[in-house]
Amino acid sequence: MRVKRLYLDRGFYSVPVIRWLKALNLPFIMPAVIRGKTGGTRALLKGRKSYAIPYTLNSPRYGSLTCQMRVICTYLKGFKGQHGIQYALYVVHFRQAL
Repeated sequence: MRVKRLYLDRGFYSVPVIRWLKALNLPFIMPAVIRGKTGGTRALLKGRKSYAIPYTLNSPRYGSLTCQMRVICTYLKGFKGQHGIQYALYVVHFRQAL
C-alpha cells in the first residue's frame, strides 16, 4: 500500500509526531489546537482573509519545531443565528524534492 497523503485528527498535534512525519517526507494536513488567551496559536487568528504563516512549536520535553500553519477564515452569515468570522488552524506539510 502506498500512502499519498495523510489527513490527521487534532489528537496527533504534537512536536514528535510532526517531526516524524516531516522526516518521512509525507504530505499531511492536521488541525492545530488553538491555545492561549492572547498568545500562543490564538495570536495567529487575525484578519479577515485566509493566509499561511510559519510557526514554531515549543515543547519543554521534545524541543522546538518550525512548521507551516494555514489560517482558514470563514464567515458565518447568520448560520444557526451566529454572525462574524470563524477561524480554523491547520498544520500542513507538502512533499519536498530530495
